[in-house]
Amino acid sequence: MATVRQAVMAWSRRLTERPGGAPAIFELASTLIGSGGMGITPGQAARLIAQGVHDANARIGRSGWPVVGHLHLVELYLDRA
Repeated sequence: MATVRQAVMAWSRRLTERPGGAPAIFELASTLIGSGGMGITPGQAARLIAQGVHDANARIGRSGWPVVGHLHLVELYLDRA
């Protein structure tokens, strides 16, 4: 959750460096790679990712940086590389 929060905050900051300005909101997509093993279910992984994005939005919303408006979670059940 902390890693997701830090990554979202870093990406939001990076968007502010774009020429022409940053959008007010942006979308993110995440896969649930690695879930279902080592005691973390896909549901837990999805909740932790969503919580990390929520926490990041709460922190960056006060700074004027863009926030995540939509999070896409991808899970291909039993799909293996």
